[in-house]
Amino acid sequence: MMKPRPINLLSLASLCLAVIAIWLAGPARADSWSDPEKTVTLSANGEFRFTTYPASLRAIAANDESGDRPRPRAIGRLERKRARGGWQTVWKAPLVNPISPTQALVADDGRHVVTFDNWYTVGHGEHVIVIYRADGSLVRSMMLTDLVPDFYKDTLSHSVSSIWWRAGAEIAADGTMVAIDVYEPSAAFIGKNKASLRFRVAFADGTVTLPPEPEWTAALAKARRLALEGVREQLGYERMARNPITAPETCKERDWELWLHEVFARRAPVGSEVEHVSSSVMLPVGDEDHERRLTNFKWEPSNRYRYQQKNALVAPCASDVLLIAARAVAQRSAETGETFPRMTLWVAAAKDDFDRVAEVLAPTGIMTIWIDPDQSIPQRADRFPKNDDTLQALEAYERRLLADIAAEGATD
Repeated sequence: MMKPRPINLLSLASLCLAVIAIWLAGPARADSWSDPEKTVTLSANGEFRFTTYPASLRAIAANDESGDRPRPRAIGRLERKRARGGWQTVWKAPLVNPISPTQALVADDGRHVVTFDNWYTVGHGEHVIVIYRADGSLVRSMMLTDLVPDFYKDTLSHSVSSIWWRAGAEIAADGTMVAIDVYEPSAAFIGKNKASLRFRVAFADGTVTLPPEPEWTAALAKARRLALEGVREQLGYERMARNPITAPETCKERDWELWLHEVFARRAPVGSEVEHVSSSVMLPVGDEDHERRLTNFKWEPSNRYRYQQKNALVAPCASDVLLIAARAVAQRSAETGETFPRMTLWVAAAKDDFDRVAEVLAPTGIMTIWIDPDQSIPQRADRFPKNDDTLQALEAYERRLLADIAAEGATD
């Protein structure tokens, strides 16, 4: 087992949280969007329908290149059902969305249409909620922060492109407002059963009615606490990025995976891309996931889909498992006669443990390279933050949240 070391605030405690924020966007998930398409939305009673015609992505790109014409926008058309069949246009006009809204609602009397969000940027921008009158004129276009404060928004689930903020929405039976359910602050990813709070936006002038007390006050308090955790994660990353790092003090798999990622990023030549390296974190014998990890690593050399067969191996709290894993690969190689000259294996371990692993794997053709977990690794020159503006802004945000939380406690 590797020797325990004193806690270092600039090592993986900070790095783990920060890279998670970057990779998952607190938590951010990767996403993909198909091209925007025409959509048709019926009112609940079926008497009206609203059609959205998205702006052409090609036309937008051409306009951005030339810059000599107004930027294309989505078009909306509201229609009323005819008594004898067919549809009659009530209004047709450009929408405020630069490409297309993602969803719409139509009042049963046709007097109002509500659209939500923007294609590829849900939760972002000035047109998250838009209300139109019966003639297509604008009542109000709203940002997400017109409903919730910035710090609340920061605690909602994020993907690379979007903020997943809305659990649902419906137009009131009397047609005077739209009720919108906004997810409560949470560190968990979005889910069907996630709790939400109901906001109401009046059609007359766009006035917002907040959720009832004490739910709203409790949600704000929770959001501040979660936002504070998030800003401290980001601060950890910013501070880590400016300093050398050492290996994690924990035995957590995720910590070591993220450390290995940063090790390869820092060791790569200046100006180069970070190479793709698959991380294998071995767990102690007796752990419920030990056998699965061991089996996966045993077959890793034959995985032809790994880019250039690059892998990193570590067993942070079970150094004996390194040798078990190496022997499993060597035994399979001996039994099948297969060797793996295309595979490079970096091993993060004490030098004696590395030497034993290298000796066992030598007949397999795998190239082994030692990573010293006790070595402090400086940041690469071209990855170092160019200024402290981000760091200072985060520190100011942290101070503001702390002050709000202290004031909140004083009024309890």
